[in-house]
Amino acid sequence: MEKKNAIDTLLDEAKEKSRITSDNALALRIGVKKQTISRYRKGLSTPDDYAKSRIADLTGRSLQEVIARIELENEPNEEKRRYWENFFKRLGGVAASIVFAVTLIVTQRPADAAPIKAYGMTTVYYVKS
Repeated sequence: MEKKNAIDTLLDEAKEKSRITSDNALALRIGVKKQTISRYRKGLSTPDDYAKSRIADLTGRSLQEVIARIELENEPNEEKRRYWENFFKRLGGVAASIVFAVTLIVTQRPADAAPIKAYGMTTVYYVKS
């Protein structure tokens, strides 16, 4: 069995999470041609920033994570590849920190909570004092 590349894995995840059954339907959701999805899967091209953003939206992953995963795999320069590897590892730490911080927040009454929204994140509530 052939090893899947990062883009292939992300595209399959986007299809699964969006309940999309074909690459044609996925292409329409991302805003590219079906042939472009095929080129991504074969490693002949990589998504532009807009397509990466749409893939992030469809997978529920952060745009930073999608960019880092794709760049890590496709970067030919060793120094830049190390950068993307470290960046990806830091993202994991940031995500863990956010989860930890959210678990520490205890809202006594919903009326006391005010929402915080950040791009690519679930709404977080904090208690106003």
